[in-house]
Amino acid sequence: EDDARDLTEGSIEDITRACTAGRGGLLMLNANDAALEADDPQTQQEHIARMAFGFDTVRQFGSELNSSEAGNAAQQGIELGDDLLDARIDAQVATLDAELEDATVLEEARVKTRLARMAEIRGETEGAVATRTEADAAFEEYLALVAAGNDDLREARDKHDDLAASLFVSVGGQSVFWIGDYDEFQDRQADVFDTYDSAIENFETAGADERAEEAATERASMADAYQNTLIFSGILAGVLGFVFLLIVLYEARGVYRYIQDIKTAKSGSSLV
Repeated sequence: EDDARDLTEGSIEDITRACTAGRGGLLMLNANDAALEADDPQTQQEHIARMAFGFDTVRQFGSELNSSEAGNAAQQGIELGDDLLDARIDAQVATLDAELEDATVLEEARVKTRLARMAEIRGETEGAVATRTEADAAFEEYLALVAAGNDDLREARDKHDDLAASLFVSVGGQSVFWIGDYDEFQDRQADVFDTYDSAIENFETAGADERAEEAATERASMADAYQNTLIFSGILAGVLGFVFLLIVLYEARGVYRYIQDIKTAKSGSSLV
């Protein structure tokens, strides 16, 4: 009677464990299908994490089955689940490694965070810690690059303000400069653009796309303004040059008439 009761209790426990392991296996298969259909690595990783949870359930309760027949079937399921999970993780790691090839610093931080998660799921604790440390370092580099880009952007604006204050005057609402300052204007304009370019490069390297676009748009607007200033300054110089030429011609004509008058006066005196 005791043996029968023990057998019955063991069978009930096996049924409970088998049902739980079965639910874990179903969760794993559904998550695997979802991971295959997902388009982005982040979503794939979420489904892989669900796969790992399902597999852990299968492994835990499947390995505790008392029935040898059920235990053998569970062991086969565990081996197949292990292979399936490894294959999905391998595919995910390969995708993430490919993304690192042309990644910005911010993308590197994100990708390595996901790689660390894959290592954790696999049980590679040391590898996960090392990769997460690399991710943290990449994020710190991102912050440093953004800070450097912001400094360059402020410096470019300051250089423009200094240039405008020292060289430009407003004529009818349009900035112009004395054409004699052309070489200085060109040198200082180039310095402003170089500083903008440094800011844009830092933002692009970091992966701060919005800041890079903002700086590039500002640089382009500044280039247009400088071009207009150069054109109007040239026109102004031409007009002033033409006016100066007219004045010279007018004065020369006056001098010529004066000389002619003197000659006429001398000729009249000689005749007398």
